[in-house]
Amino acid sequence: MNNSNISNSTEQNSLFLILSDISVIVLALEWSFGFVVNSINIYSIWKFPKLRSPTNMVILSLSLSDALGIFGSPLRIVVHFAHNIPFREMCIFYESFFFVSVFLNMFFICTISVDRFVSVKYPIFYRQEVTISKVKIFLVASWILFI
Repeated sequence: MNNSNISNSTEQNSLFLILSDISVIVLALEWSFGFVVNSINIYSIWKFPKLRSPTNMVILSLSLSDALGIFGSPLRIVVHFAHNIPFREMCIFYESFFFVSVFLNMFFICTISVDRFVSVKYPIFYRQEVTISKVKIFLVASWILFI
């Protein structure tokens, strides 16, 4: 009976280590892919003035908030491997990056949905009232509110 408990414990530990390694690989892939895609999006909106529409400004802000979460991924990998060293306290720092990024992402996705709805349902109002300067003020207020 005692040997079966030891065997189950060893199997669980090996399964945990395998899943742990897989999660680190997924986090590394997420960081690589997310960094490249968000960098391309941020660069293209920054570089080409024709892309600076109210909707694209919200998409830019979505990319920036996503990048905030992406930059937390390497920190998560460090925390993952740091079992008995002082880096464990950085877990709170990572979690704050993660939650702010998630809430901002959800908020900006909803903002894009409302923006698209208004532009389709009320096109004249949209062109007159939704300007880049108003959207920038809204986005800055959103960032300040969530951070």
